[in-house]
Amino acid sequence: MLKIQFFYLMNRVSLVFLCLSSAFLTGAFLFAGRLTEGQAAMDAFREAYRLEYLTESIGVAKFVSVATALFLHIHCFLAGNGKYSAFFVSDGKSRIVFMSAKLGMAGILVGAFVLQAAMAYFLIGRYGTPYFLGSFHDAELFLWIGAEALFFGLLEALVMQLTDSVFSGILPLFLFWILELNAPDIPEGMGILYRLIPHLIWEDGDFTVRTNGIGCGLLLGGLFLMNLAIFKRRDIK
Repeated sequence: MLKIQFFYLMNRVSLVFLCLSSAFLTGAFLFAGRLTEGQAAMDAFREAYRLEYLTESIGVAKFVSVATALFLHIHCFLAGNGKYSAFFVSDGKSRIVFMSAKLGMAGILVGAFVLQAAMAYFLIGRYGTPYFLGSFHDAELFLWIGAEALFFGLLEALVMQLTDSVFSGILPLFLFWILELNAPDIPEGMGILYRLIPHLIWEDGDFTVRTNGIGCGLLLGGLFLMNLAIFKRRDIK
């Protein structure tokens, strides 16, 4: 079933979008690395350049990864792309298997995209700059980016199933920007959002999250189950 979902999801539109997203992200990393300013300048101000590369790269990686996750999950549930569902579901059990494979394949593609982003970040930093250190902490940041992208992807799948609208991505994207804009100085009433959603924020000279692995796993699992429950009961269009 995963193989079937892969072939339906990875059509020409998806491939073009993913290639453009990857190219844009790689270009953004190259720009953030300030490679055109010369090795001498970068070597003289290592810490400043290293911090700039980290903050700009993580910032753009968050947005592009979330946007890619939204696109893939919208693409999953567009009416034209979902008509083939009727050939594979006949009862509640088959619906669960089908939906699990659909969400699973979208999640795998999101994970692969974030992995490619992490590899580009480390390779450009390692071989293009004299200041890059690279650490497990940097890799952990991309794990959190992947978790956030999966969260917004599953949220989009939920909204898409409820609205059947191609514009459903506006709501999750708006939520992302609310989190991003309020991160420097989190209002008192919004603290719960940052304790639930794995959103990286710049705090005390480094990126951090307010949630933890267990809470993030429960959140993603809950969204996954909610999507299964809705798909099990909704009409296939």
